[in-house]
Amino acid sequence: MKAEGATPAQVAETLAELKAQRVAVINEELARRFFPDLEPLGRVLLLDGKETRIVGVVENLKHESLAAADAAEIYVPVQQGQPPERVFLAVRSQLGWQAVLPALRTAVWEVVPDQPLYSFQTLEDRLLSSLAPRRFNSQLFSAAACVALVLVLLGTYGLVSYASRQRLPEVAIRIALGGRRADVIRLLVLSGMASVAAGVVVGLAVAVAVAHTLRAMLFGIGPTDPGILLAVPLLLAAAAALASYFPARRATAVDPAAILLRDGQR
Repeated sequence: MKAEGATPAQVAETLAELKAQRVAVINEELARRFFPDLEPLGRVLLLDGKETRIVGVVENLKHESLAAADAAEIYVPVQQGQPPERVFLAVRSQLGWQAVLPALRTAVWEVVPDQPLYSFQTLEDRLLSSLAPRRFNSQLFSAAACVALVLVLLGTYGLVSYASRQRLPEVAIRIALGGRRADVIRLLVLSGMASVAAGVVVGLAVAVAVAHTLRAMLFGIGPTDPGILLAVPLLLAAAAALASYFPARRATAVDPAAILLRDGQR
């Protein structure tokens, strides 16, 4: 109603009606589930047998864990609902929490005297405690990946070393016929990396197949993130090339005449 021309009693009655009106705020997940093609603002819900009007839509929140699925939630004023058993208070400040704590206690006790305050945490500490189990699992997987990388290096080194010894006569003939040592080294390195490339292809296929099992442990990236799937093969290729280079270089450092003479005496 218009305030112009209204009596004080009418204004007071209108304000009382507005104050008594039950309102609620819903999150995006609830709006998606129950109002997929409708505008939720202004809609009326039946809560505790009473009509409650939706006055806002807020983003989904993660209360306990970042891995938790989005749940449909309704927020109502404290005066309209049951008093909560616990209240979480978030404070933003440029100061450290030790400096804010005395002022926070004073502000709360001015409203609710003798209200106990406990469990003070910074947002960073709360996030770290929530992520602690997954951080441990990630570190465990990272350690296993490092061990696997070392095994790849040792296996590639041993494979190329053995192949180089077996091909010493071929290497000696190539060098004796004028072949450049750099070309021979490149040939041996590429030969050693061929098996690594086959393993990378198989590994990528397996990684994509089981990626969904790691989805709950990842935040900010997907289980099939292109950057990761590209970086890991490049790292393995670089490691395999390094492990192949040294035995190939040692094989080309021998005297071709001595190798051919020894081979001819057999």
